[in-house]
Amino acid sequence: MEIFIRNLPFSITRDEIRACFEQWGEVAYVRTPRDELGNLRGFAFVGMVHARDAMLAIQELNGEEWRGRRVDVSQARQRMAR
Repeated sequence: MEIFIRNLPFSITRDEIRACFEQWGEVAYVRTPRDELGNLRGFAFVGMVHARDAMLAIQELNGEEWRGRRVDVSQARQRMAR
């Protein structure tokens, strides 16, 4: 199951995001989109192996404060084709 996290602090690392979500289950991947200068864009995607673990992580982490920023954590939605 893919999770979307927004309003991330720009200084957070992929490893820190992975470590946070691993508290709830096995993480398959962490994607941190970057701008053309290589800076974090303020959001990330986390793929978790088990949907049950992902739902628990969403419940526990949504609205939490990470380095002074309140993050929004939700199930990722599929992009619509253009």
